[in-house]
Amino acid sequence: MTHDLNNLFLEYRRLYPELRFSFEGPSRFGVSTNFDLFPDDQENFHSTLDQRHRYPSDRKRNTFATKEVFDPMVTLKELDELDRELKVLEWARIRPYLSREPEIE
Repeated sequence: MTHDLNNLFLEYRRLYPELRFSFEGPSRFGVSTNFDLFPDDQENFHSTLDQRHRYPSDRKRNTFATKEVFDPMVTLKELDELDRELKVLEWARIRPYLSREPEIE
């Protein structure tokens, strides 16, 4: 229900806090470690994050254009590596974790 990577990552870490569930994502898609330092700026940026790659400007005609250099081949390689890492994580760590019988204490 959201494209806010910070919130999605925090929810994932809440559900899977153990180190064995960690993964390394491409730096361009990294979650900000200083999200709380500038909450107004971050909130403003993340509120339009899903629109930045679909529309040239926001509703007030403010441009989304940035000086970001986008190399589709590099990004594809990064996403393929992330996809591979997440599949290993899912099949080797998360699925067996979910299928375990609950421990009775």
